[in-house]
This record gives sequence, C-alpha cells and structure tokens, in this order.
Amino acid sequence: MHFRNMRSHLLIVLTISVGLVMSCNNDIEVEPTVDTDAQWLEDIQIIEDYITANGYSYDTTTNGVRYTILDSGSGNSVNPNDIVGFHYIGRLTTDTLFRTSVDTVLFNNGAGDSSRSYPPIHYTYSTSGWNIPSIYSSYYDFETGYREGVSKVIGLMKEGGHAKLMIPSGLAYQQFDPTTFGIIPPYSVLVFDIFFVSTE
Repeated sequence: MHFRNMRSHLLIVLTISVGLVMSCNNDIEVEPTVDTDAQWLEDIQIIEDYITANGYSYDTTTNGVRYTILDSGSGNSVNPNDIVGFHYIGRLTTDTLFRTSVDTVLFNNGAGDSSRSYPPIHYTYSTSGWNIPSIYSSYYDFETGYREGVSKVIGLMKEGGHAKLMIPSGLAYQQFDPTTFGIIPPYSVLVFDIFFVSTE
C-alpha cells in the first residue's frame, strides 16, 4: 500500500515536471526553417529581374553564380600560380553598399580613412579560388559563391577587365548579416563588381 502511494506521488511529480518543460519550450522563439529549394528559386528570380532591368547578358558557374563580363580588359591574361590583384564592390540588388576595397567608393559613401591606403586584394590564382582572402573572416565558409565567381571571371578577363557577379543567398551569407549593422537582410542576393587590376 505504501509503495502504491509512493508510485502515485512519483507519477504526479513527473506529470507536473513534463508540463512545466513543455510550457517553457513554448515560450522559446524558434526561427522558422526555410525551404531552401523555394529560396533558391526566389533568389534566381530576383537575379533574373536584376539582369533584365540592367540589360545584361550573363553566364552561370557550375554552382549557380550568375556573372557578366562588362569589360574584357586589354592587359595580360592570368596564368596558374600568378599573383592576382583585384578590387571589389559589394552591393545588394537595391544598390546598397555593404563592403568594398575601392577607396573612391568608400570616400564617396563617407566611410574612407585618409590615414590608410586601400591596395587591391592579392592571391595566388587557382581555378577553384579556395585561397581568395575572405571578405568577413568569420564567415569564410559562407563565401563560396564569391570565391567561385571571382576565380571564374578573373580567368576570363585580362588586366583592366570589369565583371559583375550575382550570387544567390544559398551561396552567400544565408540568414546571417556579417556586417553586424543590419545592412544585409536575411537571405539576400549579393552583387559584386570585380576589377582585374594586375597579374604577375
């Protein structure tokens, strides 16, 4: 009889505990999962609308980055293991600037620092682009589209060339904003202008 009462009390305690845990869990805000296939299609539509609005023709990399060569350049072509120098301007499709290595763009947007210089980005050329320096070092793994796109267009241009990359969010920062200033909304398509400066 005593054992039966103890068991009843234990069941009551367990029931109350489970109820409290479930109640607490209901108060936690869980970020809704995103349908990645649907998001991809939405991003591609945004890119195609952007391309149409600007009158661009384009090609596509293996993983889905859209790119267009605006100026093929007239200098030297790149060879494997050359040291490549390039500048970039990173914007949203709304033309909002979020990052650039071009000093005049920085100063025109009130973000330049007159006490420092803004040299091109340098890296040893490879077709994979794995060694292209990160834009935001903590988000290297989210910059696959940027690295693939830069490597692709550098290989197609000569020095002095200018290309534009249009990167779906799944190949970029997805739901994150590496700027920490709320500049890049979740699941944003990114647009990069790439300027091939030098190869040696």
